[in-house]
Amino acid sequence: TFIYDYTAEDIQGTVFGYLIRQYDEAVNVKWFGAYSDGTHGDETTTAIQNAINIGKTIFFPYGTYKCTNTILISEAHKIIYGEPYTTIDFTTLADYVNGFQLGNGSGLYVRDITFENLTINGKGSAIAGTGIIHKDSVNYSSGDQIKYLTERIVLKNVQLTNWYYGFRSGLFAKLDFYGSQFNGCKYGQRVANGAGASWTDCTWSGNENGLYIQSSAHLNINAGEANGNSNIAIWLETCSIGIYGLGLEQNTKQGIRISNPVSVVLENIDLSANAYGTNKFIECTSTSLANQNIKIGSLYYTPQGT
Repeated sequence: TFIYDYTAEDIQGTVFGYLIRQYDEAVNVKWFGAYSDGTHGDETTTAIQNAINIGKTIFFPYGTYKCTNTILISEAHKIIYGEPYTTIDFTTLADYVNGFQLGNGSGLYVRDITFENLTINGKGSAIAGTGIIHKDSVNYSSGDQIKYLTERIVLKNVQLTNWYYGFRSGLFAKLDFYGSQFNGCKYGQRVANGAGASWTDCTWSGNENGLYIQSSAHLNINAGEANGNSNIAIWLETCSIGIYGLGLEQNTKQGIRISNPVSVVLENIDLSANAYGTNKFIECTSTSLANQNIKIGSLYYTPQGT
């Protein structure tokens, strides 16, 4: 189905002359000219951006897609998914440039976004930007919160590798992460100032800091692993959270740092083979710590080398 619009400009796969294609199902990035062999980065970036601008559901067939600039998501209600083992390669971005950016910092209320079955690679933790960033919420300072809110963002089987921040959000209402991995980053994830987030079977591995949460409540981590992180694997600052069945292994310094806890529950935590040296593997710092602030169930501990 097409509609006529005399102001329309040609976009491969969508606009032909003045005819705009109307399509309610998934749009394929290859329709817009994306290459899946890791070449033609500029053309592929433009194609992906056009697909996201037009479609509600955006599909990446299997392959590697090289991107040379940020992909901006400026509207709500989108599903961005690939066939298993599909890679989005941002390794040639300029320094400190983001990969997928939700909003532009001005309060577009970009919400209800799902990423699924994608590996999103950055150029290195020291000089990369953020793999997936909700720019509006991170930039919020005052005024109408709702326009800046991170709401209903979902990652399913997503791997974010070699970024400064793998994923970053502020001012959130609902975040869900399933089977996702955050590897080789300065911070695998950083989220702040929100309520309602869950992590199920996620992995933070080989980062400097794995998961960093600030000033947030109604949080749950269920299963998963935080392994081989060089500074802090799980960093909780003024949080209300339950952590169940998490493995923390072969981390170099601190496994869990808890600062000013509101309510923290640790249950069935595996602390095996961590080379913590003189560092405290679980450390709590607080100006006012009551007995009910932290509840610890089963902890399993095996020193490294034994």
